[in-house]
Amino acid sequence: MSERKRIEYFTKDEVSEVLGLSGAELSSKVGADLSQHIFQMLEDYFSRTSFFNLEALKKANMPHVSLRVKTVHLMLDGFRHEISPETHLKILRSIGQETGFSFSLDFISFLKSRKIPLNYDALLEAWVQFDSSADWGKLNATFESDNLIKVEVKRNFLRLGYETDFHRHCTFFEGYIENVIDGIFLQWTRWIEKTPLRPPPLSYEVISVNEDKTEERLNDTCVFLVNFAKESLPSTRSVLANAIEFYHERMDERCGSEARKVLEYALKEKLGHPVDANLKTQLCIDECSKYVPEFDGKAWTETYGVLSKPEHISGIRITDTYSVLREVTGLVRRLSRVSLTPDQIASINKHDLIRKP
Repeated sequence: MSERKRIEYFTKDEVSEVLGLSGAELSSKVGADLSQHIFQMLEDYFSRTSFFNLEALKKANMPHVSLRVKTVHLMLDGFRHEISPETHLKILRSIGQETGFSFSLDFISFLKSRKIPLNYDALLEAWVQFDSSADWGKLNATFESDNLIKVEVKRNFLRLGYETDFHRHCTFFEGYIENVIDGIFLQWTRWIEKTPLRPPPLSYEVISVNEDKTEERLNDTCVFLVNFAKESLPSTRSVLANAIEFYHERMDERCGSEARKVLEYALKEKLGHPVDANLKTQLCIDECSKYVPEFDGKAWTETYGVLSKPEHISGIRITDTYSVLREVTGLVRRLSRVSLTPDQIASINKHDLIRKP
C-alpha cells in the first residue's frame, strides 16, 4: 500500500481544475445513493403498513431509483406523519450517516486516482465543490476556529418549497456531513503520511454536527456547525484506514482481519492498554457492558463474533466487507465519544483482561 508513483498534489485554489468534468460520474452517484437510501428506508417501513404502496416504483427494477424533490418531500412527510417526530429525525440522521460513510469511501478513492489535497483546506474545498455538482444544494465549508467548521448548504433540496417548519428533514444533512468529514479526514491523513509531503500536525475526528437554527436565513440556506477535535484513538483509526484500503483493493480476507483488529485496538486504547497487548476481547466487551451504560455490548459481541469466525473456522469468509466496515466504523466512533471516568476504567481493568506472554 505504498505510494509507487510521483506525488501530485493540489491546493484549495486548484480544486476546480483537478475535479473538472471527471467528477461528473461520481457526483451523479451521490444523488443516486440518496434516492436509494430513502427508497429503501420507505420500502422497509411501508412494507409493514398499508399506508403507501411502492410497487410502481419497484417495477422499474433499477439499482438506483431517481426521485423528484417534490416526490421525496411527499414521501418523507408521509413517513413523518406515521411515526413520532423524534423517530423520524433519528432515522433521517441514520440515513445521512450511511450515505456520508459510503460517499467518503468513494470520494477518497476518486481523489487517489488523480491528486492528493495538500492540506485540510484543499480537502474540504474539494468535497464541497464536488458535492455541489450533485444538484441537492450548493455547499460551502470554512474553518471558524481550531475546533469548529461551518458548513452552509444553500438551496438545500430538503427544505426547498416549504413555507413553514423548514428544517423538518435536515437531520439527514447532520448525519451526512458528520460521516463525510470524519471519513475523509481519517483517510486523507493516513494517505498523506505515506507520501513525501508534510502531513498535518494533528489528525482530527468529528465530535458532533448540529444545525444552527438561531436565525432564519434567506436563499433557502441551512447552516451546520461541525465540532471536531484531535483523534482520541489514533492507533485504532490508523488500522481502520488500513482496512479501508484492503476494501478498495478487494482483499476481503485482509479487510476482515484488519476490521477485527480495529475493535481490539479500540478497546485497548480506550482502557489505557498497549495496543500490542493480547486482550481477552470478549471478556473486555462483557465488562464494558456492565460499567458503561452507553456501550452497546450486544452490537460489539455480534460484530466481533462475525469477524472472528474466519480466524477459527476453516472455510468461513467475510464477503460483505462494506457492511463490516460500516458497522465497525460506527462502533469505534461511538466509543471514542464516550467519556470514561477513572472509576469506570478501574472497575473494568480490575479483571484479568490481558493474557500473559
